[in-house]
Amino acid sequence: SLEQPSRQSMIPSLVPRAQLAQALALQGTQRYVPIIAGPSLAGVVLALWGPAACYTVDACSWLAMLAALRLLRTKIPEGGGWKTISVDSLREGLQFVWSHGVIFPLMILDFSATFFGNVRGLFPIYARDILFVGPKGLGLLYASRAVGSLLAAGAMALFGPAKHSGRWIFLGIAIYGIATVLFAHSQIFWFSVLMLALTGAGDTISSILRSTINQLSTPDELRGRMSSINSIFTSSGPQLGQFESGVVAAWLGAQMSALTGGLATLLVLAVVAATFPRVHRFKNPHFFS
Repeated sequence: SLEQPSRQSMIPSLVPRAQLAQALALQGTQRYVPIIAGPSLAGVVLALWGPAACYTVDACSWLAMLAALRLLRTKIPEGGGWKTISVDSLREGLQFVWSHGVIFPLMILDFSATFFGNVRGLFPIYARDILFVGPKGLGLLYASRAVGSLLAAGAMALFGPAKHSGRWIFLGIAIYGIATVLFAHSQIFWFSVLMLALTGAGDTISSILRSTINQLSTPDELRGRMSSINSIFTSSGPQLGQFESGVVAAWLGAQMSALTGGLATLLVLAVVAATFPRVHRFKNPHFFS
């Protein structure tokens, strides 16, 4: 709750605005490589030295982050510090987000997609009772979404995003929702893995562009507060989404839970597109054509 908003609001001060989207995409690749490789390395450490060594390695790995921060040579603009923390300051941040015709609907999209379309909590049921692939297959289900996210982030870091970023955000969420719907009733393992990879790619395309638009559309003095408010949506959506998918699965079954989640994501996308047309038409001059 403290580190993520600070890190996100600091990135625009480190790179030129024209390269911000690629910088965020590169950050995404750094995020998903550990998701894929981390469990494997943890398994090796666990087998050789036990669980205590896993936690020790994890704790020591944060030293690398602290060392990287010490090596920063770019001057970061300083805010007012603790003196600026007040109810009025919070109200100003909330008012800015609420009244912005692009940032607020983007946060709605982010929360809705991860709340309704998050099927991660259903993977054990799919691996055991629907796809019949066991623990190894379950591991592939978990990894497939991260692989799709990694490929999408790598492509955006290499080629840069399109100028019509609003359309690409809608396209990314549409891919996410459609792939979730197709995954729901799949009983073919390779097709399920492919659909999960597409959900990861679609979500990453939209999330990188959403984050870039949020950062570039916010004044420097409000960027930290905007990032904090945005982190409420991005952090709570996936966690609450797993709870929601479990409740619906207990009521209607795992497949119907995934299906209704994907359909709900597409419905919210259609409502936001109709209610906030500025999002679909949004262009950013800092993006590539």
